[in-house]
Amino acid sequence: MLTAMKKSHIPEPTSSSLALFTRTSLLILISLIIHGCIRSGYDPVRSLDKYNIVWTSPSANTWGTMSAGNEDISLNVWVEESGDLLFYIGKTDSWDDNCRLLKLGRVRVHLNPNPLLQSKAFSQTLRLSQAAIEIQAGEGDGKVVTRVWADANHPVVYVAIDRKRPVEATASIELWRTAPLELPSIEVSDVYKQGTTMCAPVFSLSSRRPGRDARLISPGQSHARL
Repeated sequence: MLTAMKKSHIPEPTSSSLALFTRTSLLILISLIIHGCIRSGYDPVRSLDKYNIVWTSPSANTWGTMSAGNEDISLNVWVEESGDLLFYIGKTDSWDDNCRLLKLGRVRVHLNPNPLLQSKAFSQTLRLSQAAIEIQAGEGDGKVVTRVWADANHPVVYVAIDRKRPVEATASIELWRTAPLELPSIEVSDVYKQGTTMCAPVFSLSSRRPGRDARLISPGQSHARL
């Protein structure tokens, strides 16, 4: 006698069970990779050093900048042919009323004596494992090593200068939003142009830095703050 057999019901996996399986698999994979790195003595952070970017001459203008920062503060760092160190400071929430993500200002660091006046030896290195920019200028006892980086946990920018002989460092803030200026047309950030707006664009009085790059500011904040 033949007996009909019922098909066993296998439940379809739910989205939550798939998500749990994916997370568990990723954790196992990451653990295996870390374990393999530890056993082989491989350091993934230090391995970044082979990708460091090195320049052997100062920059002519702001187009020759190196980027650094943390998840909140951004830096554009370069050294002029005069030997002065300059960097722009940006911040993730420095939006103006026209949806422009603005730089807060520029800092200039001047050294006396100037190492580039005594020697043309120069190198500027973006050290990826340290998230820092290291600048070496001059030779012998007159050599100056400068490091620039942003604190990983706080909105603080550090400039460390090392030289065998005494050196005087003068830091100054250079602002360009010092006078009101009415722009003939509206200008907004690329974020707005892509349709992911954080604010509605409006016309307002604002100021502009020298040159063609017009940058807007919020009413009542005609001076950038560092």
